[in-house]
Amino acid sequence: LFSSDYMFENLVPTQSVTTTTQAMGALTLTSVATLTVGTVDGNNAATYINEYEQLAQLDGGNNANLIQKKTEKLWYVEGKGLCKNGNGKWIADGADFRPKAGDIKLSLKKNMLATVEYDETTETLTATLDKDNANLLLADFLAEGQSIASGLTLVISTAGGRVTMLKLEYTEPEHDIVVEEVYDEKTENYAVVTVPEALVTIEVHYSYDAKVITLN
Repeated sequence: LFSSDYMFENLVPTQSVTTTTQAMGALTLTSVATLTVGTVDGNNAATYINEYEQLAQLDGGNNANLIQKKTEKLWYVEGKGLCKNGNGKWIADGADFRPKAGDIKLSLKKNMLATVEYDETTETLTATLDKDNANLLLADFLAEGQSIASGLTLVISTAGGRVTMLKLEYTEPEHDIVVEEVYDEKTENYAVVTVPEALVTIEVHYSYDAKVITLN
């Protein structure tokens, strides 16, 4: 169970659904990103749809007015290339974003864990890690320059020798973000919003059966 890279080195799902929530007091931001791999007219294909919420300009109103909902779409079809947001324009040399074995790397070792429990009935591992080991574990998972400033709770479920669910939960400290959509002409700077401490939960569900790709 704790061998290097665990089952992830062979993980090539046909679909992954990633739900991310950021709970900041009474305010919660949610995103659901779905990556599906299959074929279109006999050609290898993939779709990526990310429906997400982000903070709008803070104007002192109620929470409902603080959230913007957005959708990002990417299509890939072998022989045609990449299409962004369904605009009908295909980029012939656009990136093929279909997942490959080893794309997700979690080098999980027992000595990294502060606590660990394993339920044989549900094939579910639940563990906690301190900040240093959390960043070590997710070194290939986090975006460039991103790090975790707290401990981490990790849950992994498997079935039939495959990973079916991965869940991460950690706390993100208060920080400032630049709102590029809002420009202050007086200061000649973009608006800066202070985001309060947030509980971040990332839950990914993997499936491996054949999928029908629909470009819409």
